[in-house]
Amino acid sequence: MRFREVKILLIISTLAIFSAFTPGEDMRPLMKQVFRKSTWNSMSADMTLTIIDSRGEKRVREVKFYSKKDKEGNNRMLMRFVRPREVLGTSFLLLEHRNRDDDRYLYLPALRRVKRIVASGKKGNFMSSDFTYYDIGEPKLDDFKYRFLGEETFRGVKCLKIEATPSSPKVLEETGYSKIIYWVDPDKKIILKAEYYDERGKLQKILNINKHKLINGVYFATDMVMRDVQISHISRIKFSNIKINESIPEKYFSVKFLRRR
Repeated sequence: MRFREVKILLIISTLAIFSAFTPGEDMRPLMKQVFRKSTWNSMSADMTLTIIDSRGEKRVREVKFYSKKDKEGNNRMLMRFVRPREVLGTSFLLLEHRNRDDDRYLYLPALRRVKRIVASGKKGNFMSSDFTYYDIGEPKLDDFKYRFLGEETFRGVKCLKIEATPSSPKVLEETGYSKIIYWVDPDKKIILKAEYYDERGKLQKILNINKHKLINGVYFATDMVMRDVQISHISRIKFSNIKINESIPEKYFSVKFLRRR
């Protein structure tokens, strides 16, 4: 085969790859792979939540993080705040369900009571950060409809831009998001960036996922920054000392356990 023919074949192959999706195409199958890809049954880690307000003042919270799947494959997540002293003992429990709303509980030691986060409270800010209660955990695939917008290079990666819009008025009301735009690495099936638009359709937050770690064949986001562009507020979550498939007691994922120090 002559060089010219080889060159033409390479151009055709490249165009075929880049035109694999058409604008407006349903991207649900891809986003299902992006959201549901964990191969491990349990995970523990140290987590740091850093919050920086519009004046540049910084607050740092240290958290013990645990997650574990139940018999049906649903994920359970426990976050226990250990530093500084004013948040010591504060705990958040998330019990995910595939076919119904997730259960969310927050324990505040000062009040000595467990607060259940109802559906209407999912758009509230998690521990005064720029992440909402809805943002914590695996996104609900059926809450949004996904369509292909085009391609855009971000941090040197040719990403697929995918627009997610609420599947119902109820989802819009509960999440507060009129749309989310994702920048997805099609090879690793990971999100590198996301833009969140408020109920009025105005850009509210930008998420940058700065680092992923390959763990047991799965890329896990270990460093992410959420910036609220409307109030100049920034929150950063970092994971370290990650351990997978170690024994985590079942009692950790119960409302009763939240009250234990």
